[in-house]
Amino acid sequence: MAIYVISDLHFNSSSIIEYCNRPFANVVEANAQMIWRWNSVVGEHDMVYVLGDFIMGAPETVPHILSQLNGHIHLVRGNHDTPRKLAIYRQYPEKVTVHDIAYLSYGGLFFVMCHFPITHEAFLDMVVEDNSEVVVLHGHLHDKSPFFDPRTHTFNVSADVVDFTPQPLSKLHGIVKDQLIGAGVWHEGGDK
Repeated sequence: MAIYVISDLHFNSSSIIEYCNRPFANVVEANAQMIWRWNSVVGEHDMVYVLGDFIMGAPETVPHILSQLNGHIHLVRGNHDTPRKLAIYRQYPEKVTVHDIAYLSYGGLFFVMCHFPITHEAFLDMVVEDNSEVVVLHGHLHDKSPFFDPRTHTFNVSADVVDFTPQPLSKLHGIVKDQLIGAGVWHEGGDK
């Protein structure tokens, strides 16, 4: 079982295609491409953390999209994940688990997953200086922020930044681990 992360898919949204200049002609093409890209990397028994703004549009489209996506989805609620949509997701517990924020210990690192970026400078300084094992994953910014900020161990996993394809957590782990090895603060076995 592999673990993946992505955010801000905005399935069914025509306005996001224009707003973010997405490379799709219309919603039908966008949905089909994002489903294909998802299933090209995510297997049936994998887990995907979606960090908010998952399925827009009519609530009755939710089951159709969910049925086409591989893996189990851990949805971290975003600003466009309405109470009505969350109620629908909760009707499919075998497919979706809903969270306000998610935490995951993986390979000696501690991943904090939320929709909005954490921008409190004192917290980010503390992460880097005292808790280098903490990695923050977020969305919300679409393409307005880089994929990785090495100063704060922060990843923007918005669909617009990751080519609309869920990213393996192992890849993000490797990027941070390489940085920590370079800084001389990673020890074999993941103990720091």
